[in-house]
Amino acid sequence: MNGLIQTLIQTDAARPLFQRDGEVVTAGDVRRLAAALLPRVQATRDTVFLSVASAAHLTASLLAAAAAGRMIAMPAHAQPEYLAEIGCPPEALITDDLFGGLLDGDVAALADAVTDPVIDFFTSGSSGAPKRVRKNLSRLEVEARALDNLWGAEAGPVISTVSHQHFYGFLFRVVWPIMSGRVSDDAPAVYWENLEGRFGGGTLVSSPAHLTRLSPRVEMYQPTPGLIFSSGQLLPTDAAAECVTVFGRPATEVLGSTETGGLAWRRQTAPDALWTPFPDVSITADETQALIVRSPYLQDDGPERTGDVIDQQPDGRFRLKPRGDRIVKIDGKRVSLARVEDMLGRLPEIAAVAALSLSDHKGALGAVVELTLAGQAVLAEEGTFRLSRRLRAAVSPLLESAERPKYWRFVDRIETNSQGKRILSTLSALFGAPQGSRP
Repeated sequence: MNGLIQTLIQTDAARPLFQRDGEVVTAGDVRRLAAALLPRVQATRDTVFLSVASAAHLTASLLAAAAAGRMIAMPAHAQPEYLAEIGCPPEALITDDLFGGLLDGDVAALADAVTDPVIDFFTSGSSGAPKRVRKNLSRLEVEARALDNLWGAEAGPVISTVSHQHFYGFLFRVVWPIMSGRVSDDAPAVYWENLEGRFGGGTLVSSPAHLTRLSPRVEMYQPTPGLIFSSGQLLPTDAAAECVTVFGRPATEVLGSTETGGLAWRRQTAPDALWTPFPDVSITADETQALIVRSPYLQDDGPERTGDVIDQQPDGRFRLKPRGDRIVKIDGKRVSLARVEDMLGRLPEIAAVAALSLSDHKGALGAVVELTLAGQAVLAEEGTFRLSRRLRAAVSPLLESAERPKYWRFVDRIETNSQGKRILSTLSALFGAPQGSRP
């Protein structure tokens, strides 16, 4: 397969790239948009910041930036305070609104585009502050070819519930489909109902944020997609089983990060399914069982030590253990947040939970909880304080005193970003409000 920029410049102008409300956006359309945008991009200094809802607009902006020889940055969102924090000047920001009044440009000017531009992605660091991760496009292209070697025979038109502003969505919704000749949706679906009637034979790019909330109206998903991908965080075992029930096939979970790219994949057809490393990705464990990766998807090939702890099998596959970088000190004792979440999640009142150390409360342990119907009934009858005491007592046979949360917040839904990842700063902010209790 040719690279992304080469494909955009050379592919037939009539080839459909994206689908929007039943209409297609062709390669010729994208080239015309890129040519029209080029003067605006050339007026920027070194980096253009792309924050667009339309995948066609994103692709045109990327092509224009490559033609202008500019670096590319992909903000996670476009809130003014956030853009200032990541160093985005207003004149360097490309949004969908800019495409409304563009004049025709010179498509021939795109021919000399840089084929391996630098792209900066932004993730949430351990503190919640934005973290810049730099990648050459060629690193994503290597990964896209690996995806096609693994699943190209099964793949179809791409439908999605995740944003292309993040690494996973950009790779699976833009880079891989364009390079492999498949049509992709121009924008992600917000609700499952937005995709009704369009699943059949498609490749669904999703995340646990959606796959854990499948509609009980299962006929909505008929006919079913040929491939289902999930990434961003681990898919709970019960949600993986529900995917098999609803879609007739398991979701393909992808383990990785913006820094590492894809590390491994699995399909949970049974509990405790093992992870299989991607081709050309070398995974080993050090003396502490921490995952060490060498990979052509890394910006520098590696080795890189991740926060994952693994139990590696003789055949190279592995199972994940609680993450080593989710160990915190509570009252002088080492506490695994993953273990706390696992134990609390076994209680019948709790549907989902996020545990965290609260710097504003002298490092005390807090829990943000989604309640089951049973838990909601108890909350309505007993209130926040009594429910939190009940939960602490119920989990006491499983957790030591330091492992039991002191502060609680009960929410309708634990907030995640568009990749299904929980945002530490958002969770921490809940404990500045007076709702919770300290039993």
